[in-house]
Formats: sequence, structure tokens, C-alpha cells
Amino acid sequence: MQPIYKREKDQWLPFWRYDFELYLMKNVNMEEKELLQKLVKESNCLTEILAKQEMKQTQTNIQALKETLDGYGIAHNHLPNKLIQEKKELSEILTENSTYQSAKLRKRLIDAGLKKCRCEKCGNTGEWQG
Repeated sequence: MQPIYKREKDQWLPFWRYDFELYLMKNVNMEEKELLQKLVKESNCLTEILAKQEMKQTQTNIQALKETLDGYGIAHNHLPNKLIQEKKELSEILTENSTYQSAKLRKRLIDAGLKKCRCEKCGNTGEWQG
């Protein structure tokens, strides 16, 4: 049996999809929409909106936020979606069986003044010898 189709704006949509979109249009939570509009105006990026809502800054939450904004018809294309990662303390990194990347650890130790910027094998301080 073929699904029933209705025509809407030069597109043929399955009957259930047409009704679902009408349902969404009729059941818009105006308080949530106004809050999101305010947050979009006040924020510099999508992750800032998540932070103001006390949500984790993950790609999944950013995608869900984008879909919600699209559902309400709120423009968000001008906002970048940069993830803001908080730096871990050195005491959290310098533990047994740490998975922290060694190159990043070296840079952190040099920045903290706990390690000199030189080669461990030859003692070169990064100056060109040629």
C-alpha cells in the first residue's frame, strides 16, 4: 500500500511528516523560544549558550542546540561553535598511568618553569646549529 501524500510548497511529503510539521508549528513553547532568542543575542558562540544553560560543552549538545534553534526558526549561523576546554591542573596530569599527551605535557612543564626548553639527548636549546 502506498503512503498518502500531501502537497506543501512545491514538495510532496509523506502524510505523517506533513502532520508532524504542523504539530510542531502549533506547539511552540513561547517561553523557551524567547529565552533562546535572548541567549543568541547576548552570546558570542554556541558554547557560551550551553554554558549559560549549565550544559556540558560537547559536540552532541551543540548539535542538539542547533536543531532546537532551527526548529524555532532562530538564526544562529553568525555564531561559531568553538569548544572551550578548561585546562587540567598539573597535579591532575602528573599521575601514574596518565593518558595526557607527552608533547603537550612537555609544553606545559616548560610554561610552568618546571622544565628547561632544551633537548634531553644533546642539550640543544632550540637554536639552529647549521
